[in-house]
Amino acid sequence: IYSGPFEYRTEHGTLTMRETGATTRGTSGVVTAYQEIVGATGRFAGVSGHFFVSGSKEGGLVTTFINGEICYPE
Repeated sequence: IYSGPFEYRTEHGTLTMRETGATTRGTSGVVTAYQEIVGATGRFAGVSGHFFVSGSKEGGLVTTFINGEICYPE
């Protein structure tokens, strides 16, 4: 189990997340996490939301699927 910062950087801005998750030990296995948006820049400035992340890791490569929502202020 782990918790810490995570960032998504795009040409439209950055989403700064607080991530809490769990993964199997070693270089292969599964990954799952919850991410809450705690900051944003560019087109994402002022947004809120969260993501659920699930996937796998193999030989140091992590592949994930992301579900969730980004809510823009009115």
